[in-house]
Amino acid sequence: MTKATVLSVLLVVVTGCAGASDDATSGEEDLSTVALGVDTNGATLDLAYAKSRGIGFVGRYVSFDGTHPALTPEESQTYHDAGMPLVAIWEVGQTRAFEQTSLASAQKLGASDADAARTTLAAAGGAGKAIYFTVDFDVTDAVWQKTLKDTKTGKQIAIGDLVSAYFKGVDSVIGVPRAGAYGTYTVLHHLFDEGLIHFGWQQTFGNHQNDPREKRAQIRQYDIMPDQTGWGVGGAGALDLDRAVHAQYGQF
Repeated sequence: MTKATVLSVLLVVVTGCAGASDDATSGEEDLSTVALGVDTNGATLDLAYAKSRGIGFVGRYVSFDGTHPALTPEESQTYHDAGMPLVAIWEVGQTRAFEQTSLASAQKLGASDADAARTTLAAAGGAGKAIYFTVDFDVTDAVWQKTLKDTKTGKQIAIGDLVSAYFKGVDSVIGVPRAGAYGTYTVLHHLFDEGLIHFGWQQTFGNHQNDPREKRAQIRQYDIMPDQTGWGVGGAGALDLDRAVHAQYGQF
């Protein structure tokens, strides 16, 4: 089964993510907010404005997709000089963690991504710190359990097995204590239960605003693409809103 076929199968199951926000004062949170944050795929965030809005941390990518810049040592120093903690994110495509069609290939890809992420983060001053690898797709229980044939073994496997294999690869390079995942409740709950991650960043917006809250997850993303006026950024994925609900959420 090709990568395109896997994705087309998934789209039959998934209706897609909406962009509605999860009200920060709705009372749905089961843990108190420790710090408000934003994540951005750009390098132009106005830190003074962010601080004026009560922002206490910033998520930045250590991956480069050919369009959006990866975190550099110079940018990292700018944040630290301003007293703004950073959180490291890795994403190369929304379905990266399950784009392979065999468990062996998924694990190999996870290891390769972790090695690249570790190198970039170390250069940016975050050696040894946590990295969140994204599963930036509307993964429901139905998607997680969707089956396909492993192209190397011929055995029936599930999409969730591919995600788990990918994170086994991540762990083989940076270890579980540094490994984090961004995704839906379904993704995080399974990866935490399997002991494959220490950090979790949960989607709690749109289709997933009423999902159970994974209490082991340190960060909640509660809005995407809000009004970007004043933030110094622009474009798709340039600004999302988050809250940390544990004192230690992988910041450096």
